[in-house]
Amino acid sequence: MSKSPFKAPSYQIGSDYSEVPSLQHMAKELKLLKIWQRQESILKEKERVERGEYLTNLDEELRILNAKQVKVQEELRQSKSRSKSVSNSRRSSQHNTQLTHYEEDSRILN
Repeated sequence: MSKSPFKAPSYQIGSDYSEVPSLQHMAKELKLLKIWQRQESILKEKERVERGEYLTNLDEELRILNAKQVKVQEELRQSKSRSKSVSNSRRSSQHNTQLTHYEEDSRILN
């Protein structure tokens, strides 16, 4: 977690003061403490919101990548099906060529 940009109040419970602070001084320190606590809670809320926005951005990037993946997989399937049909037509063409040669050979022999 990042360090808070806000300065904590100087008066802390358990501090070793040689003299007891005045009531007015303690009231000001308490007010500073409340402000500091509020600043900290706002900062934490801000970080939580930023993480949420970051997660939203990551979710959007994942959605885009998934869509691209589906598109590439579909292109790959189409490419495979095209190559199979080209391969089948080549085989068919070779078979027809072989039959033609056989027929020619048969005619020559007859």
